[in-house]
Amino acid sequence: MGQLAEDLSLVDLVIAIDSALQRKLCTTADITASLRSRQRGLPNLRQALALCDGRSESPWETVLRLLHVTAGFEVDPQADIRHDDGGFIARADLRIRGTRRLPEYDGAGHREREQHRLDLAREKALAREHWERYGYVAKEILGEPERVIRDAEQALGLPHDGGRLATWCHLVGQSSLTPEGWVRLLRRLHRFNRPRRGRKL
Repeated sequence: MGQLAEDLSLVDLVIAIDSALQRKLCTTADITASLRSRQRGLPNLRQALALCDGRSESPWETVLRLLHVTAGFEVDPQADIRHDDGGFIARADLRIRGTRRLPEYDGAGHREREQHRLDLAREKALAREHWERYGYVAKEILGEPERVIRDAEQALGLPHDGGRLATWCHLVGQSSLTPEGWVRLLRRLHRFNRPRRGRKL
């Protein structure tokens, strides 16, 4: 992870760490043990470790979580939702702590016929127990983050505060999720493809 921390933005690095943790390729203790003082990218890696969570099951789940967390909202990833008697209903991508609001990422696979049928049955089961599932697609998360934050504020009964998005806008602007950030990353990685000059004889 040390090498990645030199080149990836904070958001991209958290996505990479979450994926590694989810696949059980390493633990946060392994990464922490590998830290060396004065190594390049160390501050970035330390920040990423503070934000990572191996319960995220996809990159966009990580992104949706980071949007909420950087805006100051406490969330529980992969939250088990149960009946009052303890019976299992569903596992949600996120639960906004202290509410019955469940923000989730909806990828293209959720519109395949069988998956769509299962999703509708799941949504009805949640609604019957007064849980609010809010599904977001990637375009909303990136293009309308203020709407996502307004939804979270509404769930918590908070007035809208546009300043909540300041940290997120700064971080996502540096990431490969934006065209500018993607170009910046390619330029940084380009150095690995530069041909080495041979020695003169």
